[in-house]
Amino acid sequence: MHSVVCRDNLRLVQAIVIAMLAGVVVFIIMAVVQWQFDLPTPAALAAAQAPADPSEYHQLRDQQLETLKSCRWIDKSKNAATLPIERAMDLIVRENAPRTEPQP
Repeated sequence: MHSVVCRDNLRLVQAIVIAMLAGVVVFIIMAVVQWQFDLPTPAALAAAQAPADPSEYHQLRDQQLETLKSCRWIDKSKNAATLPIERAMDLIVRENAPRTEPQP
C-alpha cells in the first residue's frame, strides 16, 4: 500500500512540474510574440516624426500651403498640371454647365 501511495504522489508531482514547465514555455512564447509584433502607437509615431523646433513645423506647413495654392506643370507633354482646388472646381463647373442659346 505504501508503494501505491508513493507512485501516486510521484505522478502528481510529475504532473505539476510538467504543467509548470508548460506554463513557462507558453509565457516565453507570448513574450516573444509581443516583443516581435509590438508596433508603436500612432501618437508615438507622430511624436517621433514631428520636428523638434516648432518653427520647422510652421515653415513646412507654409510650404505645403503654398504648393496647394500654386499652379505648376507636372508633365507638360501630357498636359498634367496642379491647380488650386477652388480653381479646378470652377473649371469643372464651366465645362459641365448646360449650353444655352442667348435669348433675342
